[in-house]
Amino acid sequence: MMAKTKACLFLTVCLLLIAINTYADNIFVLYGFKIGQNISTSINQLGKPSKTHKFEDGFSYMAFKMKDHFVAIEFDNIKPDLIYAIQIQGKRNPPSLGLDGIDLGDPIVKAIKIFGKPDSTKQAVDEVTKKPMKDIVYYSYNESRNFSIEATKEIVTSIKILRKDSDNNTESMIDFKQFLSTIRSKDLNKISRYIDTDFEFIKDQTYKMNTSIIHTLINNKTINNIFFNPDYGIISIKDKDIAESALRVQSDPIITGYVFKIKKSNIEYELFFSKNYDGWVLKYIDQFR
Repeated sequence: MMAKTKACLFLTVCLLLIAINTYADNIFVLYGFKIGQNISTSINQLGKPSKTHKFEDGFSYMAFKMKDHFVAIEFDNIKPDLIYAIQIQGKRNPPSLGLDGIDLGDPIVKAIKIFGKPDSTKQAVDEVTKKPMKDIVYYSYNESRNFSIEATKEIVTSIKILRKDSDNNTESMIDFKQFLSTIRSKDLNKISRYIDTDFEFIKDQTYKMNTSIIHTLINNKTINNIFFNPDYGIISIKDKDIAESALRVQSDPIITGYVFKIKKSNIEYELFFSKNYDGWVLKYIDQFR
C-alpha cells in the first residue's frame, strides 16, 4: 500500500512539473512571425494581402491567402505599424509553422493534451459579422496565456496568438547556457523566442529581419551563418570562447542589457541581450572581424 501511495505521489509531482514546464509560458511566434515585428515583414514575405478590414475599435488586419490556409496579421490603433496578433486558418499549414507542435488539421484532443484544459470553451463567432459559426468550437487560453484555438468537428482549423506581456519574465539576466542549448537544438520556433523583433547583425553592413524570423534564419545566408556555422557560429560556442560578459548601458537609444564577447576561429563578435515584454532577447550581434 505504501509503495502504491509513493508511486501516486511521484506521478502527481511529475504531472505537475510537466504542466508547469509545458504550458506555463506565453507564445509569441506563429507562422514564423513574432508579435511586435513590423507589419511590413509580412508583406515582404507573403506579398499583397488578399483582404483587409478595420474594426470599430480601430484594430485592423491583413489576410494573406496561401495554399490550404489563410494567414491574418492584426495591428491595433496605438502602434499600427507593429504586429499585435497573428492567426492561421484552414486545413493545414507548412511544417514547423504551427503553435508549439500543434498544426492546422490536428485533432483538438492533441492540443488539449499539450496545453491543458482551456480557460473557456464556447461556440465560435465570426469577428466581422458577429454571427455564430456552425460546428466550430472556440477554445480560449487567453486568460492564463495568450492564444486561442478553433476546431471544426474536433479538428483544429484556426490558431491565434496576441500581444500580452509575459508573466514568466522575472529573470534578472539572460540564461546564456539555456540560450546556447536552444540554438544547438535547431528548433527554429524556440530559437525565435530569443530573437528581438528589431534584431540586427552588424558586419560589413547591417542585416535586419525583413521577413518573418524563421524565414530570415533559413533564407538569409549571412544571418544563418552567424547562428549556425559549425566553425564560428553561435551554435559552436563553448565556455572557452566567451572572452567577457558584462552589464551594458547604451545611450542611443537608452537600453540596459548584457553583452557577451566571443572569440572564435579568429572571429570576434558581441551578442547583446535586452529585456523585453517577452523576456530576454538577442537585440544585435556586432562582428568585428
